[in-house]
Amino acid sequence: MKRLALISVAVAALGGGVAYATIPDAGGVIHACYRTDSGAVRLIDAPDQRCLDGEAATDWNVRGPTGPTGPAGPPGPAGSQGPPGLAGSGSFRWRGDYSPFAAYDKDDVVRSDGSSWIATAAVPVACSSGQICAVDGPGTNPSWSLVAAKGETGARGEAGAAGSAGAQGPAGPEGSPGASGYKVVEGSATAIVLGKTSTAVCPPGKFALGGGYFLNTSLALVLSSRPINSGTAWEIVTRSINPVIPLPASLTQRAYAICANVTF
Repeated sequence: MKRLALISVAVAALGGGVAYATIPDAGGVIHACYRTDSGAVRLIDAPDQRCLDGEAATDWNVRGPTGPTGPAGPPGPAGSQGPPGLAGSGSFRWRGDYSPFAAYDKDDVVRSDGSSWIATAAVPVACSSGQICAVDGPGTNPSWSLVAAKGETGARGEAGAAGSAGAQGPAGPEGSPGASGYKVVEGSATAIVLGKTSTAVCPPGKFALGGGYFLNTSLALVLSSRPINSGTAWEIVTRSINPVIPLPASLTQRAYAICANVTF
């Protein structure tokens, strides 16, 4: 009690003497000195005033560093419901590619020339079927509003590195038998007489894949032109157009055969 009394007295005594002092200072701190032997306290206007010999400095209302953030408190009660918002125009309806032969309602969305458009009002049919008309579609008709514009063509990318060669595939199946060693063989020329033939015979081992004939007159008829001898020769048979009148011996017929080696 004695020390508290002394402090009170010292404070009261100094009250009149520090009427013009800045206590507390601009930061809200009260500076004081106290006697180390008696505990008597006196306020000072720091830094203009300092403690005397036998006194120690002390401060009040010193603001310490900010402490760590405390744990989050429990959630507060839900607030009152806000007023209702304005009514929207409804969801859009995707209609695909624009067609002048179709009618559209408000909020219909179409694709035209790479861009997408939404109808801001009802759009009637622009053309009837089979009619030639000027198309008044998105981009020219004010009833359409742009939603997303067509993007620009990007720059061409760098050529990629050449890929490595793949592994060789397995051998394919053996092909079907073919023909080789083609050769055209002509038969001897013979007179054009009823029943007289000209035959072109293939070399041994070859077969006639086809054949034909030569005639040096238009007064003869070809009765047959065919392979014979199991396909190893080609034969023709001719006669005069008028069998009653024989043709001169200079008018002849000659067969030829297209021969080849054939593997069966």
